[in-house]
Amino acid sequence: MQTAPFYSRLAHHVGSVAVWHDNEACPLGQQIALVDRNSGQDHLRAHCKRCVQLNQPVMLFHLSQGAYSDVLAGVIESMTAARVVD
Repeated sequence: MQTAPFYSRLAHHVGSVAVWHDNEACPLGQQIALVDRNSGQDHLRAHCKRCVQLNQPVMLFHLSQGAYSDVLAGVIESMTAARVVD
């Protein structure tokens, strides 16, 4: 889940990657203790690549109109073929 941006105030001192975070699910962001977090993006830092990935919308399935028609026709055809005729 996306949150307000933050970064580690210790990054320059311990050799951490100098990036800012904005997603609760980011494993790197989770490793930063609350007392070591500064609010904001810090103009010298880049956005965490994992946070960027986590913030992307999830596309479960998408069909164009033509592809949807083809899939629907295939389903109807298979249902019709499976029907038992007495």
